[in-house]
Amino acid sequence: MKHCVVEDSSFIVATIDKTDPFHKDALYIFKQLLSKTGKIKIIIPPLALYEVIVTLHRKGLSHKKIEQVVMNLLHIKDIIVLSITETSALRHCTTLLNQTNQATALRTADFMITCIGLDFEAQILTFDRKLRDKVKPVYPSTYYCSSVGGFVDETGDFLAELNSCTP
Repeated sequence: MKHCVVEDSSFIVATIDKTDPFHKDALYIFKQLLSKTGKIKIIIPPLALYEVIVTLHRKGLSHKKIEQVVMNLLHIKDIIVLSITETSALRHCTTLLNQTNQATALRTADFMITCIGLDFEAQILTFDRKLRDKVKPVYPSTYYCSSVGGFVDETGDFLAELNSCTP
């Protein structure tokens, strides 16, 4: 199986929106992923895609522009939109929802993203500090790849793991 990377909506929005404070970091990581064409699959959960559309609308992008950028994204060869199954959710609920007090507050979208990460042994990319802090203790392959906001930039760790998984 190819190596997989799950992208949270915060990462996707930052890749698309030039005014987003994470835009530069997102483009750098996205270019690194695209350089691995044929060796990885980028997974976008449907709920993350819906969040992207709503967020871009709230940021003032026109319907036509949103449709254009989303369709362009979905036509990239190594990107797939993938849902979790109910059995996956049930299989992972004990690990993710009962592991720590922080994990019990996991939002539905974050739970879905993490289930997909677990199912595909994928790295998870996010600029959502809350998601990262809640999930990292139970799934270490979760990365916040930016120093924006004064947080520790995990780009080096992400790329080291990515490169060790893709020849």
